Amino acid sequence: MAKNKVKKAKAAKAAETAAAEPASGKRVEFTPDAWRFYTAQSEAVKSAFADALSKLETDGRLAPPQGKPIAPNLYEIRVKVNPNQYRLFYCYFDPNGVLVLSGFVKKTQKTPQHEIDKAKRIRGEALK
Repeated sequence: MAKNKVKKAKAAKAAETAAAEPASGKRVEFTPDAWRFYTAQSEAVKSAFADALSKLETDGRLAPPQGKPIAPNLYEIRVKVNPNQYRLFYCYFDPNGVLVLSGFVKKTQKTPQHEIDKAKRIRGEALK
């Protein structure tokens, strides 16, 4: 009986440790602009982004349709919450870091160039 208690205690401790540590070495950080956009969204949109960000932390990347490369070291997280589409731009800032740069509500079929330029500008400022 004592052996069973020890095994259960060790299993519980292992589960606690696993839950406290990130699934991979990726950590996600937000710029102030991206955080303002994210927190201004509805709970449904934030939940969809949170799912994608969790996958990004775990896997280190997002495959289409959730993620898409836009330019060298510039990617987008793609979320659709009917009827709107939402985007967050992100980049990698070191081998273990992801920086969310900015976000917008997509209203046209093509990603607006000014949104891409804005994300590139923020990336340049943040990575100085």
